[in-house]
Amino acid sequence: MANLVCAWLLRDGHDHHHHHHDHDHHHAGHQDPNLRAAYLHVLTDAATSVFAILALFGGKLRTASNRTTSGGR
Repeated sequence: MANLVCAWLLRDGHDHHHHHHDHDHHHAGHQDPNLRAAYLHVLTDAATSVFAILALFGGKLRTASNRTTSGGR
């Protein structure tokens, strides 16, 4: 869950502090590669966690299925 919150915070790579300056900011096509890498890292961590949980449940279901088909041995 924490990874998804971090990914949401890093999703667009913009500084969310609202400062008013007298000059124009042009953000089109400008991304901080470090923020992008952090975003991708957090997303892959979240995906790994989800797949690990699914694999554990799958193994548990398979074990339970084997017990019922083998007569509880």
